[in-house]
Amino acid sequence: MISKRIKYVFREGYVWYLLILVVLNLLPFLAPILLSIGETVPIAEFGARGIYFVYSFTCHQFAHRSLHINDYQCAWCTRDTGIWLGILTGAIFTRLLKITKGLKWYWLIPFVIPIVLDGGIQTIATIQDFENPFYISNNFTRFTTGAIFGIGISIWLSPHLLQLIGPENFQIFKVIEGLPPLSLKSFIQGLRESMLKFSTFLIVLLVSIYILLVGLWSFTSQSYPPNNQFDTEVRYPKNEFFKRRENGVCPTEGENIFDMSCFFQ
Repeated sequence: MISKRIKYVFREGYVWYLLILVVLNLLPFLAPILLSIGETVPIAEFGARGIYFVYSFTCHQFAHRSLHINDYQCAWCTRDTGIWLGILTGAIFTRLLKITKGLKWYWLIPFVIPIVLDGGIQTIATIQDFENPFYISNNFTRFTTGAIFGIGISIWLSPHLLQLIGPENFQIFKVIEGLPPLSLKSFIQGLRESMLKFSTFLIVLLVSIYILLVGLWSFTSQSYPPNNQFDTEVRYPKNEFFKRRENGVCPTEGENIFDMSCFFQ
């Protein structure tokens, strides 16, 4: 019976969409773990190199803008981490709550504004005065604005995908039918009926996840810890600003910033 249920679930295309997102989000955190294991098990370092290499095409991989585990940076920066965790959590809860009516495209604008302002103002500030810019973002702000953007994309896209490749006759309330009207059932009903409540819930959830990730960073790292529980202090290494993977593998900078040859040495 259980095996039939599993087969039925994996026939659902939306489950494969979720699995792809889960793997995509886990690998950047696996890279520093493998790298630390690679100190004694060389094949683990080979796996870490592969992850850093693949993700180097989608992210700048600056250490001062990345979460760390065991003093090694993750393969994604905090902004990319927020974006893709936002897409993943939005997709998961869209499936759990069976939300088949997504955002209208124009409601994406409020989700885009924070990341545009944060990244745009920072870019203008550094171009205007690279030595002493008037604004530099921190990891908490990067993660949060990225998460808001990712959530917006997900709650716009995921309901459409759920309609196209999701399950049929999926009943979420079967598991909570006996609960009082003002408990979990009414809370979930509120999330399903209001995109504002749904998106707010996801933002709070992701900020909580970020705090846990910074806690993990602090617990496992000694030479390069976060500066506080939210890692809100600005890091701006002017002399090595463009150095990629400083706390990972294959560090490159200057004219060699896009050099990939060191991955294969």
